[in-house]
Amino acid sequence: MHAWCSVLGTYAEYAVALAERVVSIPDDVTFEQAAAALLGSEKAVELNYSQQVTPYWLVQPVFQYYVDVGANAALANAPVLGFRTKVNF
Repeated sequence: MHAWCSVLGTYAEYAVALAERVVSIPDDVTFEQAAAALLGSEKAVELNYSQQVTPYWLVQPVFQYYVDVGANAALANAPVLGFRTKVNF
């Protein structure tokens, strides 16, 4: 008989991205102001649970929630359900 092992985990991410566009910057705008206008950020939170089902098989359902997807505030937030598995031979 083997021991069952389970783990609850969390993860958070904050990513900054530069917008893919070319703009002309007026002379009265500083570099910092222009950079702030062009930069966006994507935030993500993950909640996962892993269960060692057998000595050779691990399953891990995952829930992720993304805010400002692709560093674009115009896009809707995105909940994502996923599943990971690991098999050892």
